[in-house]
Amino acid sequence: MKKLIIVWVTVFAGVIVVAQKPYDPLTDPLVQKPESMMGIYAAMLTKQEAILKETPIGAAASEALIAGVVKTNVYQSVFDLVAVKNYNGNKMEAENEYNLAKQSYYQVVWSKNTFPQYPKEDARVGFYYFKTCYDLGRLLSKMNDYKNSYEFYKLAAEFYKKDSSLYFAAVAGMNGIKNKTIPKPDSGFYNILRTINGAVELKPGSAAYISTRGQYYWDIVKDTAKALSDFSKAVQLNPKDDASYEYMAIINYYKSNINEAINNISKCIEINKREGAYFFKRAFFYTRLKNYDKAIPDYDEAIFWEDTKASYYTARAECYDKLQNYPAAYDDYGFVTMLDPNDTDSKKELQRLDPLLKAAYEKMGFTPQNAFQFFLKRADRLALLSEGFKLGPAIMNYYKCIQVEPKNPLPYNKAGVLFSYLKMNAYAEQFLRYAAYADGKNPEYFFHLAKYYAENAEDYKKASGCYDTAALLGSVNVSGYVANGEIKYLKLNNNAGALKDFNTALSLEPANKNALAARAYFYYEIKNYKAALTDFEAFKKLDPGNEENNGNIKICKEKLNE
Repeated sequence: MKKLIIVWVTVFAGVIVVAQKPYDPLTDPLVQKPESMMGIYAAMLTKQEAILKETPIGAAASEALIAGVVKTNVYQSVFDLVAVKNYNGNKMEAENEYNLAKQSYYQVVWSKNTFPQYPKEDARVGFYYFKTCYDLGRLLSKMNDYKNSYEFYKLAAEFYKKDSSLYFAAVAGMNGIKNKTIPKPDSGFYNILRTINGAVELKPGSAAYISTRGQYYWDIVKDTAKALSDFSKAVQLNPKDDASYEYMAIINYYKSNINEAINNISKCIEINKREGAYFFKRAFFYTRLKNYDKAIPDYDEAIFWEDTKASYYTARAECYDKLQNYPAAYDDYGFVTMLDPNDTDSKKELQRLDPLLKAAYEKMGFTPQNAFQFFLKRADRLALLSEGFKLGPAIMNYYKCIQVEPKNPLPYNKAGVLFSYLKMNAYAEQFLRYAAYADGKNPEYFFHLAKYYAENAEDYKKASGCYDTAALLGSVNVSGYVANGEIKYLKLNNNAGALKDFNTALSLEPANKNALAARAYFYYEIKNYKAALTDFEAFKKLDPGNEENNGNIKICKEKLNE
């Protein structure tokens, strides 16, 4: 049905329109503008109640209408047209085909050929008109066209989802003010405060609406007192409203109420422990109180959740520096220069710290004779989850190893694995390739390079080649054989090679569930149901309660009985 819908997005009044460039009615001087249509909107006010009671006809009915139009090449009524165009617009929008969706929506709300008929039709037509205004408002916000998004939401507000139309209009208006596409909210049509107040009046118990009004007061008109009042109301209505608590924290920080800011942001962390920005803000507040010991664990958490955000490492480095932990500060600044090679400030900090490192390292047991092992052990420890998963500092210490022994492939491989995990692909490939080809005999180095090519670069031919090289070197890494088998079958159309790798994996570890499942699915896909059943049943002995596997056993038995 998808192809059919795409074709009929360009169908209007039974005529197929083929255009090299998407038609935008807003640029057509013949198309009526909103200001000239206010009389029509007023005429429709009498139908407001009836329109508000309408509901969409549903997917099945919409598909039936489309089938009828395809068959006859004619829309039987204006209702058929607006329902189909709205449905097609919704489909295209859901598939991220925004320009096609926009075209379909525009053909409902701006068409000079069909618009005059709207007041003569029943409430269903009016419903789809204003629903499309609402949908177009949503789409245009996604496309960052906040001015037109605001206007279409406002058009929808009297007839369709009144409170949320006003609410989303206000949100679009605020975004438009921020990007300077909407004038400042003084009065008239672009009075954002009046718009959000309208939503609040219709739904006074909505924490989201009240919080958004607080954002208006804070972000747009800088009224701290009213903003704080609204955010306080919002969290009373919804104690899980972490966004309002965050605003309260920011406001209290600017009012120099640092302890209250910490209390507010701590509420955010209680609500959402997976948001690195909350930990970062609390750490920042702690640093303003010079409570660096409390700040460091929060910076660690922030980096755990957003592990390549340079500003987090810079802030933690500054904190370490205040605590005179110069090696840790150096590691963080150094990793920042890898994340952002143009960061000249961090490079200056490295130069400043460099003379302070020798004495600090010696206190930790460093000697010129044990330098390689010292940095290798330090890097391995920093990479552990128990140490806060400090991958950036670990990489910096592996890099120290490389400076001590430039031709030793071990630190290249270890650093490359961490770069790969962090999706720092240019570094990952460079370091992993050096390790693999500098040594040439270590199967694990080729395994890690293969894994990078498969998971990061999605270069499956290179990945399979590296896995094959690892196998030739005597790899006993079962996961490598399973991964290579899946690549050969799913990506490279090499069934014989895939089966060989699955068999090798199971010869190394007969009770490996991943290998059993991979080979079972492979057998099933090539319609060898007997062999697939054998593997699924072997899997069941290892995991009797696995419902998916038990279902696969049933399917295989049904296939064998057909």
